[in-house]
Amino acid sequence: MTRDNRIQVYPSDELAEKIERRAEEAGLSISEFCSQALETHLEQETRESEESRYNPSKRLEVKIEQARQEVMETLDELESETSEEIEQLQALRTMYVISLWELLKEDYGPAQRKEAMERASERLADRHSTDEQSGSAIDAE
Repeated sequence: MTRDNRIQVYPSDELAEKIERRAEEAGLSISEFCSQALETHLEQETRESEESRYNPSKRLEVKIEQARQEVMETLDELESETSEEIEQLQALRTMYVISLWELLKEDYGPAQRKEAMERASERLADRHSTDEQSGSAIDAE
């Protein structure tokens, strides 16, 4: 095989040093080393391309991985959007509760407000225990 063709490459300083060092270690000229490296790389690339073309399980693995990545990206987007919506709803709810509390302070004394808070706490506890019982009943079925 004759080597009459010329191709110029402009590597970074780091890559040029690496090529020079590896060529020297292999006992080759820089030109011979680069030619061999390119041939090896192109042969490997061709072999991998042919293998993936003729190996259905490999193609399936690639497709599954692509689908997995798409699903994960979609889930991340949904999680991000949902988190933002929940934060907005919580901020609105907090603002609403504070506004109501400020209005109630004007109409009711401290003892009445304390009693209302205790009743609300009891109702939440009752509701929570009812929800847990419902969940246990569903699990038993």
